[in-house]
Amino acid sequence: MKRLLRFAGALVEMARIRFWWVGHPHVSQGRPLPEAPRIFVPCYCGLGDMIFLFPLFRAIKKALPKAKLTVLARPGSPAEELARGNKDVDDVRAVDLYRLSGAERGALSREIETRSYDAVLVTCANPVRVFLPAFYKIPLRIGHCRNLDIPWRWSRWPDYLKNKFHFEIWQEGWFRRFLFNRTVTIDVRADHAHDIDKCLRLAEGLGISVASAERHPLIELAPEHRAFAERFLSDNNLAGKKILGLSLGVSADLGFKQWGVERLAQSAQRLAVDHHLAVLLFGSREETSAAEKFRQTARIPCESAVGKTNVHQMAALLSRCAVFLANDTGPAKLAMAMNVPTAIVWGPSDRYGGGAWNQQNQLTIHNNMPCSPCFLTGLTLRGEGVLNHQNCGHRNCLNALSIDDVCGKVKELIGHGSS
Repeated sequence: MKRLLRFAGALVEMARIRFWWVGHPHVSQGRPLPEAPRIFVPCYCGLGDMIFLFPLFRAIKKALPKAKLTVLARPGSPAEELARGNKDVDDVRAVDLYRLSGAERGALSREIETRSYDAVLVTCANPVRVFLPAFYKIPLRIGHCRNLDIPWRWSRWPDYLKNKFHFEIWQEGWFRRFLFNRTVTIDVRADHAHDIDKCLRLAEGLGISVASAERHPLIELAPEHRAFAERFLSDNNLAGKKILGLSLGVSADLGFKQWGVERLAQSAQRLAVDHHLAVLLFGSREETSAAEKFRQTARIPCESAVGKTNVHQMAALLSRCAVFLANDTGPAKLAMAMNVPTAIVWGPSDRYGGGAWNQQNQLTIHNNMPCSPCFLTGLTLRGEGVLNHQNCGHRNCLNALSIDDVCGKVKELIGHGSS
């Protein structure tokens, strides 16, 4: 019932905006950007998604040095902390969208309106329904629109309507086409560009060429962050050692993309013995139980930074690792951004969009299952005959991936890094 009420509320907002727009047609047509444009980027996303936005921020500031860039992020999240440390971001607005009441959402929309932004850039990872009234009054509205072809068959028309409704309403396909006046279309099944490139394409809506844009996310560390890493390594007897870093878990609602703590532990044990590596665990406080399970399974000495660092401290520690192994997690993307040789185990999630962007020291480990990945651009594929992590019944993209497979690949990465 709550979802139905939210949908009805969104329809009312769309109708209200349409009536308002009739008397203000100039607002939806866009206008040339001023010399110092005010640009709003909602980044209500995870750590990896924020990292992939950094090249976009840099491209905007390089082309429009007087631009004022405001980012919205979840308060207290790693993404918020990372945004506050980015020199290309002028302001960070921290809001927990999903804990706002209706009145608070209205107040947020009115606040956005009063800021008189010249442009808004919205990735496919961010919701738009919450912001419809405010965003529609921003002259230049640029965003990702996902295109997913769902085949029609008369014999299965209820399934077609259900899947079409899910994509257009709950996944916001309809709302996005309604809102944006400059779109970046992503074909869910065929567009295998990296998420960095998909984000950079939003800058083209501002008239910025990104053909020569720097694609590597730049994360700058303050001296105190590097000093923390030095103290941590010294206090845990890791100074001067070759370190194998590991990220064990994923967020609770994304457990479908986890290879498993036991298999990661057995892989780490083999790699540590064969290559004389010390083991260091990374993660949030929520992964403390996973770290304990790792210790019981691996039966090798290991140190843990789980729940003991903020994002920049984690980045400083990651930069001291010889190699990093993980599921598809935020720390894995952070390791890649810090130029650490990184191997990520992939299953249902989008290895094209979120995997390696530098083939020299980044490794995508998967077993070539024909149905994988089935979770593309943040969207679970739906439709007649579509197998995905919700209905395949086996998840062999992960379950059939052996420890020998993973260790063999990581050894190649270690050998490449030492050559």
